Amino acid sequence: MRSVVWQFWAAVLLLSDMLVHLVRAATLEENSDYQRCSPQAANPSSCTSLLIGRLSLSGTIPTEMGELTSLVNLLLNINSLSGTIPTEIGKLTSLTWLRLLDNSLSGTIPTEIGELTSLTKLGLGVNSLSGTIPTEIGKLTSLGDLLIKGNSNPRISGNIPTEMGEMTSLTRIWIQGNRLSGTIPTVLAELTSLTELMLRDNSLSGTIPTVLGEMTLFRELRLNGNSLSGTIPTEMGELTVLTDLWLNDNAGLCGDVVSVGTVTTSYDTSGTALGTACPTASPTAPSAAPTATRSPTSNKPCCDVMRQNPLFACMEERWPLMAQGTCQECGGGTGK
Repeated sequence: MRSVVWQFWAAVLLLSDMLVHLVRAATLEENSDYQRCSPQAANPSSCTSLLIGRLSLSGTIPTEMGELTSLVNLLLNINSLSGTIPTEIGKLTSLTWLRLLDNSLSGTIPTEIGELTSLTKLGLGVNSLSGTIPTEIGKLTSLGDLLIKGNSNPRISGNIPTEMGEMTSLTRIWIQGNRLSGTIPTVLAELTSLTELMLRDNSLSGTIPTVLGEMTLFRELRLNGNSLSGTIPTEMGELTVLTDLWLNDNAGLCGDVVSVGTVTTSYDTSGTALGTACPTASPTAPSAAPTATRSPTSNKPCCDVMRQNPLFACMEERWPLMAQGTCQECGGGTGK
């Protein structure tokens, strides 16, 4: 009996020790995998991958992370990390994967992200990031996946940088659920490998660029939940492999519903005026000619003003007909 009791309490103590270990390892810097790779480790240069997602880790991303220059893969997604993305992350120039998705990170996307020119996958979405997409992101010419979707308040704002047209390896752009404004840049047509473009639920305006019809590899195009207007370009009828086209909730879209994809394509136009004629602009009324203003002295008869000049008085006395004509030309009376 004593043996059973001893075994029970031994199990309780072991379980308690495990629970304490789990609680103590709840921050990133206390995680054993991070400690193995940290600059204080015996051989940090041997650490090429740090894959510690889905562990409910808290705390911040330490600036010392920038010293792990051998890292190729850094996955910290689906944790509870807070604070900002340290600028030192730009030193990790060997990175091919950087996934910080689904945390509680705040602040802006550091411009130093443009130094990670070996990146093929970048995930920064489902955080609380703010500011704009830095133009330096255009340097990431090897990037295939750009995922900055669904940041909660205050969210990413500003325009879609035209420098993204230089990222010719992109196959997926997911930047939906932010506060992006301005128009859809036509330079996106340079991304000939793009198969998914998710811009939904932003504040984009203007028309749908006709050049999107040239992107024949499109499988998913979601522009819904913006302020787009005008018609669907007929060129989009060339998107024969499209499986999803969501244009809903753009009240300004109107005109013909262009046939795209196949009969199985998910094609949502609800919340638009598509299928009805676009309103024609009212002709602009010609502006009225400006009304001439009169000088203060023009309120008096013209001849009265002219008679104040001795030369005119002399003319009126000697050549009355000439004086009368001069008065008439300036809009005054007819002489005496």
